[in-house]
Amino acid sequence: MSNHTHSEHAHGGHELQDFEGTYAIWAIPFSMAILAAFVLIVVLWVPAAAGKEMKLKDTLGAEVSRAGLLEHRAEQAEALGDIEKSMAAVVAEKAAR
Repeated sequence: MSNHTHSEHAHGGHELQDFEGTYAIWAIPFSMAILAAFVLIVVLWVPAAAGKEMKLKDTLGAEVSRAGLLEHRAEQAEALGDIEKSMAAVVAEKAAR
């Protein structure tokens, strides 16, 4: 069996001594670890950021809705106050007769 070490048969590919160092042995596991860390960061960070933005929008929306509700309640209280005064006047008038 030939290992193609003759110059006329060399094809410019990897030689066996290219795989003798520790760099070649650790290249793929290191790359996979870096890829896994990147994917983990993206998977955890993106939903958290989106959730934070949605909570902010919900809070702002709730504040706007609350302001409208408080304004509506103030108008109702004012209108009901006038009705209560009118009813009290009617009751007092009927009682005076």
